Amino acid sequence: MRSYSNPAARAVDIRVGTALHALRHYFASVLISAGLSVKVVSELLGHTNAAPTLNTYAHLWPTDDERAGRPWTPCSARTRRTQDGQTRLRTNEAPGFRGL
Repeated sequence: MRSYSNPAARAVDIRVGTALHALRHYFASVLISAGLSVKVVSELLGHTNAAPTLNTYAHLWPTDDERAGRPWTPCSARTRRTQDGQTRLRTNEAPGFRGL
C-alpha cells in the first residue's frame, strides 16, 4: 500500500508513502472513538489479550469523568480570590452547594 500502483490504495485515495501500519492505527482510533470496548478493539486488531491494546491506545479512550459528562474542574478553577486576598471555593459551582 505504499504507492498508487496498488488498486486498493488508489480506490480510496491513500497518499503515497502511507504505510499499512499507519492504517492499522487509524482503524484502532476510529473503533475507540466509536465507543467500542477494549475487549472488542483488541479482538479486531488480533491481539491475544487487551494488554497490547491498552499499552498502545489507552490515551485514546475517554476518562471516566469524560464518559460521565461530569463538569468537574481542577480546584484552582473552582476558587476565587476575595477582596482581602484569601482564596475561597466558589459556591455557585453546583446547585445546592453551600461551600465548606
